[in-house]
Amino acid sequence: MAAPAQANGRDHHNGFLRKSGTLRVLRDCPLFETLAETVIEDLAAHARMLQVRGRSVLSGSGERGPGLCILRQGAMKVCSPQRQNREVILALLEPGDFFGEFSGMEAPPGRFRVVALRRCELLVIPASVFGELLLRESGVRLACLQAVARRIRQAEDTLRRLTLENVHGRVEDTLRQLAAKGGESHPDGVLIRRRPSQVLLAGLAGSTRETVSRVLRDLEARRVIACDGRQVLLRC
Repeated sequence: MAAPAQANGRDHHNGFLRKSGTLRVLRDCPLFETLAETVIEDLAAHARMLQVRGRSVLSGSGERGPGLCILRQGAMKVCSPQRQNREVILALLEPGDFFGEFSGMEAPPGRFRVVALRRCELLVIPASVFGELLLRESGVRLACLQAVARRIRQAEDTLRRLTLENVHGRVEDTLRQLAAKGGESHPDGVLIRRRPSQVLLAGLAGSTRETVSRVLRDLEARRVIACDGRQVLLRC
C-alpha cells in the first residue's frame, strides 16, 4: 500500500523541481528584472518547458510562433533565407537568450528562422500571456524594445559586413565578435575555448566551409590566430 504514496511523493518532488527551474529561468531573464516576485510566480504558472530536437525550426516556418521562448539548455541559430544557395547566420543563441513571435511583434513570414543546433530545452510563455504582460508592465515593454533594437543593429552590421568586407576580414571579425562575447583573457590575447564548427563559422561569415578552412589556415600562418582543435587564440 506504500507504493502510491511513494509515487505521489516523487511526482510532488519532480513538480517542485520543475517549478523552481522555471522560476530560476524567469528571474535570470533580463526582460523580467523589473518585475515583482508575485508577477514572476504568476508567469511561471502559465509557462511550460519544451524539449526540441536538433535541426528543429522554432520560428520562421510560416506558422505563428508559440510565444516568448527562453533558451534554457542547448544552442540555436538565427538565420536569414539563403542567398545564392548560402545560409547567412545572423546570431547564435545560448542559454539565457530569448526569441519569439507574439502579438504586435511578429516578423514578416520567411524573414528569418530560428533553428536548434542540437537538443534544446526552452521555457515557453504563451503569446496571449506575454501580450497581456506587455500591456501592464512598462519595464518589460522597454526591455523588449531595447532587445529588438539591439538585434536589428546586429543584423544590419552583419549584412553590411557581408557586403563591404572581403572573406578574410569577415572571418577574422566573426572570431573577434565570438571572443568579445565569450572569450577568456590570455597572456597572448583572447582564447575561445570552443569555437563554432566551420559550417557555422561559414554561415556567420557569409562564406563556405571550404573557404573558411583556407582562411583559418592563412590566419594561423600569419600568426593572427593559433588553433588547437576547437580552441582558437586571437593574438593581441
